[in-house]
Order: sequence, then C-alpha cells, then structure tokens
Amino acid sequence: TTTTTTVSSNSNSFISNSCPFPIKSPKQVGEEESIEYLKNWIQEKYLSKEELEINNDEFIDESSIELCHFLLPEKFEALQKSIQILDDSAWELSGSFNIQKYLNGKFVKNENIVKDSVPNDFLNFLQSEQFKWYLTRLSNLELENYNIEARKFGKGHYVLDSTQHPINENYLEITFFLPRQ
Repeated sequence: TTTTTTVSSNSNSFISNSCPFPIKSPKQVGEEESIEYLKNWIQEKYLSKEELEINNDEFIDESSIELCHFLLPEKFEALQKSIQILDDSAWELSGSFNIQKYLNGKFVKNENIVKDSVPNDFLNFLQSEQFKWYLTRLSNLELENYNIEARKFGKGHYVLDSTQHPINENYLEITFFLPRQ
C-alpha cells in the first residue's frame, strides 16, 4: 500500500478554499523543532535539507510535485484503517452538483464524531505550525489561509473542478490519497 501526496499551485500565494475550516496564520517555528515534530509523521528522506531543496526546485519549475510514500508507513496504515471503518454518520454529501459530488468528512469540523484518535491526530498534524513550516519550505509560498477537507469518493461521486476559485485567485492544493485496502 502506498501514500501519495500531491502539492500543486496556480501562483505564488497559498489560499485554499476546500472547505470553510480556516486555520490560524502560521507562527514562526524553528527548523530543528519542526523537523523533530515532522519525523513523527513524514518519511525522513523528505525532511533532509537536500531533499527539500530538490523538491522545492521541482515545485518551482513545475508548480506541482508528487511525493510518494510521504507518510511513515505505520501512520499511513493506521490512518487508512481508521478512515475506512468510519460509519456513514461521519460523512455528509457535499458539492455543488454541477461541479462536484462526494462525501465530506464531518469529523474535520467536529472531533467528537470520531471515537478513534487517529483521524484527529492526523488533523492536528495537518494544522501544526511545523507542517505549515514544511509547506512553506517546500513551496516558497507564504501561507495566507489554510483549509482542510476530508473527501470520500464512491460510485457516482466526482469533482470536475476542485478549486472553486475565480481565475484570478491564487491557491495551493494538497492531496493525500488513501486508497482502499
């Protein structure tokens, strides 16, 4: 089983409008502190200065990057299992049906919906100042706004345009792909 993280941008500013769940602007955190925290979630090869520079160069050149096996295997497997056993009450139908239709994780906005701590721990990781630091280092983009959304796709679900942004608005989109087991 693999985890794939895709980061892409349409410009030089990070504004994501995936869901109405804003996260506070990043505070200044140190590199050493950030890397030590991120080692709990991210494969170490993605945390080395050399790899960060290589990935940053690729991101700058391509406005997109795919990082395979990004999460630690044990974190990925625990998250994958935890998400797959969530019952229907944790998801709600979402979308403007001419553009998209999928299930949205209600647990992103309400931690009390999920009894298992793994999804909540992952959300805390995504919201951490250290992960924001990593995204800034990876992309050279200043974070202006930060939103999180969990999407589940089944038969009949689709996204024709995941951005929902006017053409002149800038954004960065990050996708963690958790395939079914």
